[in-house]
Order: sequence, then C-alpha cells, then structure tokens
Amino acid sequence: MKQILLISAMCLLAVPGLAAEQRLSIELRWQPGTAVLKLVPPEGEHVAPEASAQGWVDVDGTRLSLDTDGAFLARGLSLTLPTGKTHQLDGELSLAICADDGSTCRPASIAFTGSFSGRRGKQALDLVVPNTTATETDHSDNDPAAAMERARAAGKLVLLDFGAEWCPPCQLLAAEVLDDPNNTEDLAPFEVVELDADSPASFPWKDRYNIGGYPTVMITDPEGAVISRMLGYDGEAAFLAWLDSAAQSQATVASLVDQLDTIPEADRGHVARRLIGEGLNDAARTLIAQVADPGERALLEFQIAPTLDLLEVLATDQQGEVMEWIWKVVYELFQQDDIPEESRALVRSAILGGLQQVKAEQAAELAYVLGDLTPEDQHPEHSFALGAAIYRTTFTGDPQADRGRYTFLATLLTRANDAEGALATLNEAISAFPNEFTYHYERASLLKDQDRLDEALASASLAAEHAHGDTALRAGHQVAAVLVALGKKDEAKKVLEASLAAAKRPEEGQKVRTWRYLEFLETALADLVAPNDKSAP
Repeated sequence: MKQILLISAMCLLAVPGLAAEQRLSIELRWQPGTAVLKLVPPEGEHVAPEASAQGWVDVDGTRLSLDTDGAFLARGLSLTLPTGKTHQLDGELSLAICADDGSTCRPASIAFTGSFSGRRGKQALDLVVPNTTATETDHSDNDPAAAMERARAAGKLVLLDFGAEWCPPCQLLAAEVLDDPNNTEDLAPFEVVELDADSPASFPWKDRYNIGGYPTVMITDPEGAVISRMLGYDGEAAFLAWLDSAAQSQATVASLVDQLDTIPEADRGHVARRLIGEGLNDAARTLIAQVADPGERALLEFQIAPTLDLLEVLATDQQGEVMEWIWKVVYELFQQDDIPEESRALVRSAILGGLQQVKAEQAAELAYVLGDLTPEDQHPEHSFALGAAIYRTTFTGDPQADRGRYTFLATLLTRANDAEGALATLNEAISAFPNEFTYHYERASLLKDQDRLDEALASASLAAEHAHGDTALRAGHQVAAVLVALGKKDEAKKVLEASLAAAKRPEEGQKVRTWRYLEFLETALADLVAPNDKSAP
C-alpha cells in the first residue's frame, strides 16, 4: 500500500507548475570482460524498486534493450565487454525515483555517454540531452506566415504540414518524406513548415484552414490561398505524386471555381476531389455530373454524402478502390445506429476482396476494419491478429523509420487479445524514444485496461512529464483517471485543477480540438467535486 501511495505522488510532480526534476548520475566500474552500470540518485532519494524502468544501453555497437523494474537497476546493470582496449558506452533510461522519507516519487529520464579503457577502472559517465530526432530536418517553427514571406521572395509554393507526435501516419510522413534528405529535390519547389498541432501556436492556422484530422497537408500560394489538400498519408510514392501535381498546376481552388466550364474532361474527377477537400460541394457536383465513369461518380458523391445505396455500388463494383471509401464508411456512415447487418457483411466481403490488391500497410488497416465489423461470436480477434502479422512485415528495424508504426501494431495486438505483445511493442518504442509522450500514454492506457493501476500511474506520469499543449491536457486527464481508479480522488482533483490552470485556451470561436480536451477535464473535475464544494471553478 505504501508503494502505491508513493507512485501516486509521482503524478503531482509531472503536471505543469510543480516541482522540477533533479538530476540522476551514472557511475561505471569495469574489469576484464565485464562492467557494472550504477545509477546514483540525488542525495535523499532512491530508485523506486517496484516502478517500471525501460531504456537501452549500447556497448561498442551492441545494444541491450531493457524492460524491467527499479530494483533491477538499483542493484547495478552488469554488461559484457567485448575484447579490446577501448570501449564506447551510450544509453537512455526512464524510471522513477523516490524520496528516502517516503514523501514523494517522480518520473526521471537520463541519457549518458562515455568512453573508457584500461583493465580496471571507475568513472562517471557524461550526461547528454536524449537525441531521438538527429536525422530530422527542422521545419517545425510553427510559423506559416514566415514561410509565406520566404515563398514570396523565392517564387515558391508553401507546404503546410499539420501533424502531431502521437499520430502514426504523421510520423511516417516525416520519416519517409519531409525529413528524408533523399527527397530534397522533390521538396525544392516548396517552403516547408511542419506545424505541431498540439501547440497553441497552431490554433489560428488550424482554424483558418478548418483542420479536422492529422496529418493534413496543404499546398498554398505565397498568399496562403489553397492549391491542394491531402488528408492522411498513403505512402511516399502517392505523396510525391501529389506534390508534383500541385507544383505543376499551381491553380488555387478558388480560381478553379470560376472556370468550371473550362476543366478538361480527363481532369474533372481530380478537380472535384480538390473542391470537396475545401468543402465546395456544390461546385464539385457540377463537375461530378460530367464525369463519364459511373463508378467514379459514385465514389465522388460518396465523399460528399455517404449513403447505403452508394455504398452498395462501391462495395460491389469498386473493391479494388476500397481504401478510397472505407474510412468514410467507418467514421461517418456506420456511426449511425440503424445500419443493417447486410450492409456490414457487404463491406466485409469488399474488404476481403481488396486485401490482396493493396500494400501491406493498407492490408493491415483493412484487417483492423474487418475485425471491427465482425460480430463477437465470429472471433474478430482473428482479423486483428492477421493485421498484426501483416503489419510486422512493414517494420524496417530502424527505430527512426519505424517511429510511426509502433502504436498501430500495439493497437492491433491489443485487439487480438495479445496484451503482453502490445506492451512489448510499446516498451520497444519507449526504449528508442524515452522522452516522447506518445508511447508512455499508450502504455498507461493499456495497463489501466488490465487493472495494473500502479504501473499505469507510473506510465501516465511519464506521459505527463513529456507532454505539452494539447497532449498535456490529455495526459492530465489520464493521470486523474488512473488516480480515481486507485481511489485517490483528492489527488485526481489536484491534477485536473493544475492541468486546467496551466492550459492556454484558444480564442473564442477558434475551431480546434483543444476545446474538446478542456471539456473532458472540466467534466471529470465536476464529477469529482461534491455539490457543496464551493472551491470548484
């Protein structure tokens, strides 16, 4: 019970405005063939023995991944040394440390490096800032206005990427295109700016361009007028083809509305998609009526207003194009309560027909949807397991390249009733990116669902430590939810109040997700405040 109380206190030091983290240090002792890595907490503190600890240690190019507890690390980590006179050691660890008097615990992260030589010795390793994005290009200044000024001066277009660190396709887009030096020439016609959708700096831009999902990538002229918009990420080849098309066209969507009668027949479907993307549905329908192919007409109409009649056409005749309409089915049409089982069965059949006609990443997504649409008595977990098996084949072994894949694989494994496999996947991600909000948050959610509440609280606290903007609101809500599950309602109330007090609110009328996250926190706080508690805001 005492340990639960100690770990519970961690969350109070991980929300905005509370105590800052002191620093750990690392001591290394070595002798022929072996070395011992020892954590040295600040004076008056110790490594929390029962809290989880993850990370990695690399000795001369051989990496050891760790998923253990604090007691294991506190004893000292034994390492095997290769033959040779000089050795290089690097690593990153995430754990929890507690005050010796039992008053508080807090999450802590440490990254270290050092070289050593000789038969025997002892030294402190140098501490470094963890570097999980060393290969990335810095487009993330959150300043589209400056990018537009540069584009105006250079005669370029502007590429605005609205993304988030917790968004898997956003991470894949960054790794495979925007931060890949091999694509420098493809990006040359554009001034590129990546907007952190969780940062308050993005609020006015998300409102201006009506951003509802991530990634959303906009191509604009130097004045900010939209040329083309892409929602989601369908792989490097498709994205580069879209970029090339936008660079060749350079016609703004607004200008196209004024010249619908001049659009060549072969381009009408493509232009209609651009108009739909900007919500110009009446203009789009003018072009759709002139599209010769009935299947393409149905697909375009479905993007505007999905109906069961149109779905029947698409699911019967457009199985090879299933990725173009499946998400509209999942997130819009099938959100209704009165969808007949025959329609769901038709979509399942279309998915099975399309599985072998799409890339592995897309096949895994289709398997996920198939599981979601399969009745419980027909074992939907088999579809999720199939999706996980397919998706594993897309991993490269490079954590930077795979950064956007861990979360979805963990989700597939969870739905396949393989919670331990999901945890192993998230632990691998945490080892590679110990200071990223995403994987701690997902791990906390999974552990909470398994009723492993003290572990969930430790992970939620780490998520809060590494959160900012909108993610800080989500992390505060998660920490509070775990505390409530532990029966610590007073602590949960303090976390919610601190998160709300630290939040930067959007301006009234701005259409951004932040309002939703604030509402979650306010509702959770209201549920915890007794009717006679006048301290409630």
